[in-house]
Amino acid sequence: MTRKVMIMDVDIPQTTRANEEVTLKLVVKTELRECMVCLCPDYPRTFYWDFQPNNTVTIATVVDVVRELNICPNNKAVIPIEANRFRVLNTLRVY
Repeated sequence: MTRKVMIMDVDIPQTTRANEEVTLKLVVKTELRECMVCLCPDYPRTFYWDFQPNNTVTIATVVDVVRELNICPNNKAVIPIEANRFRVLNTLRVY
């Protein structure tokens, strides 16, 4: 079985009313055994965004893996060889 470097679980409704507040929840995790830039298998990261769309929108959720010191404890982390940008597209229909 190949382990997934990045898993992005996006939780957002498919439809909403114009100008109604919507929350997008993004859970980022990895199946790697090692930590990847402070994203460890047993420590997913969760992000939230609230917005009020007035038209149907396509939302791109993008995660960039960066090489930077002093982010992770002891600077111990792996970086993917093939890709460092991951994205998920979702459409929110406004009626």
